[in-house]
Amino acid sequence: MRTTRSIEEAKRGKRLAAKACRAGPIRPLSMQDLTRFWKNVALGDGCWLWSGTKTRKGYGQISVGWRSRSVHRLAYEHFKGTVSPGRMVLHHCDQPACVRPSHLYVGDGLDNMHDCVRRERIAKGQRNGN
Repeated sequence: MRTTRSIEEAKRGKRLAAKACRAGPIRPLSMQDLTRFWKNVALGDGCWLWSGTKTRKGYGQISVGWRSRSVHRLAYEHFKGTVSPGRMVLHHCDQPACVRPSHLYVGDGLDNMHDCVRRERIAKGQRNGN
């Protein structure tokens, strides 16, 4: 049985997924887009880290067709295929700047919230601020 808190977390996760999908489908990347993408990726044995523009939370962004796009989602869609509406691209490695396709997987808002709780990225107790 779900607790009230987990239901609220699930609802919040669904809202985040809906917001993430409002941008619409990503058009195929042009050669110019791919060149700009790879110019900002540091390849390595572990994570492939984005060195270009990032959000305050460390997620990479790039402009594609006059829209700002998440680079980890672009990488996933370029290498593995499209992401269904209402779904998100999540990181196995817990590194927001990572764009390595093998470190990315598709999930929904609830998967994202479970991931946050499992990795202790949700503020609880004294860290909550209330």
